[in-house]
Amino acid sequence: MATVTKSFANLSLTSSYYAYTWPDGSHAVSTPTTNQSTTVSFTSASMGIPSGASISSAKFTFSLTTPAHGTLIRELNFNGTATSPVNSGASVTLKSSNSVYFRFKSGTSNTSYPAVPPAGEPKTTKTNSSKISLTDIVLTVIYTLPYTACTPPSSASVSPSISEDNATLAYSGAAGGTSNAITGYEVQYAESIDGITWDSWQALKVVASSSGSGSFEVEPSSTRGNYRKYQMRTRGAAGSDYYSTWKAVSGTVRRNSAPAVPAITAPADNTTIYNSTPRILATVGSDADSHAQTVTASDFTPSSAGDQAVAKKLVLRRTSAYSAGAQSVSIKATDILNVDSSDANRAFTYAVPSWTDGTLTAGTTKIKAAHMNELRTAVNNVRAYYGLAAVSWAQAITAGSTSIGGWKDHVLELRGAIDDIVSLVNGWDTASSTHNIPAISWLAIPTNSPSKAVMDQLRAVIPTL
Repeated sequence: MATVTKSFANLSLTSSYYAYTWPDGSHAVSTPTTNQSTTVSFTSASMGIPSGASISSAKFTFSLTTPAHGTLIRELNFNGTATSPVNSGASVTLKSSNSVYFRFKSGTSNTSYPAVPPAGEPKTTKTNSSKISLTDIVLTVIYTLPYTACTPPSSASVSPSISEDNATLAYSGAAGGTSNAITGYEVQYAESIDGITWDSWQALKVVASSSGSGSFEVEPSSTRGNYRKYQMRTRGAAGSDYYSTWKAVSGTVRRNSAPAVPAITAPADNTTIYNSTPRILATVGSDADSHAQTVTASDFTPSSAGDQAVAKKLVLRRTSAYSAGAQSVSIKATDILNVDSSDANRAFTYAVPSWTDGTLTAGTTKIKAAHMNELRTAVNNVRAYYGLAAVSWAQAITAGSTSIGGWKDHVLELRGAIDDIVSLVNGWDTASSTHNIPAISWLAIPTNSPSKAVMDQLRAVIPTL
């Protein structure tokens, strides 16, 4: 059984009448007035009594002052039924909608009369009044329920903890109540950007089911990186008054975060390369969910295929030759849930190598300052493409003034600058040599005079870098 109460405002009701005395000493009284309180209306629902409840008892209790002249009427009118005289503890019949008022009409048993008037005078009149006060007026209702509430699941959890589309909420141990079969479940969620401070609960979905255990999908946050937690309760056929309490679901779900854009070391922006199928040097970016990623660029293949860990270095190589001119690449990462990073873009120029005296003839073509300086320019251009600093050459080579005796040192200096590039590229992806620069077997350098073969080799290496 359950008990609810409703309190009412204190009342003070007054009734009056007239007492008369005639010269012969006879007396009379008028009919007392009736005082009625304001009608108060209320519903059983407003008292918190669930629909379908069986009322065991409904009683009014109050404290009452004793009226001065006795009581003719002291009435409680409840839903049109009068109880008179009414005393504390009076029973009433409660309905879904109710109205109540009190009435009071004084008795005259203790009337005080006026004095006898002199002979020949008319009657004398005196006003008598009586008052009752009702305090601590309370309606107490005891009721029983035809149903019992459902019980929530004894166990409920959600997985996976990181989701791109939906997560699965699994539950067990829920039960219906007396005459209150399970009709489904109600799910709410709260959201957080950090998994610590949560927003208020929001309605998520209602699932129709008659089972005490099972699973269904729940949606993660629409905002990447945000967390959601859930609670659920069991719905029953008897209505919302008999749903279960809320059960907190263990675990949270975080909406999958997009991976960071891959870092591009090469090409550096607005640089020049002489290889028609150039390389990209990239590093797999961070991922808030610690997911592996694939790195792609249109018409490029990576040195290591498939999903790669954060910070993995990759060499991507163009699959078809560029035509000479301005080019651009766009590279991105995709995590294991197929979420893409932003694009990283680079602009550069592919230039077909062009050399002074394109064909060197042994014994005929003299090695000139122009030949050496354009090699120096090309090498520094390629170094810039790969993010390496330009070489500050040890000696300027000036036509007509620079001694040919330093030619060997100039060649060695060029070879060293190229070897830096080869070391960078070939040491980039240590797990794969797929896109390495072919090993260079440098020719011996003659000691007496510049060599056509040595110069041709330098020229031939440039487009392979």
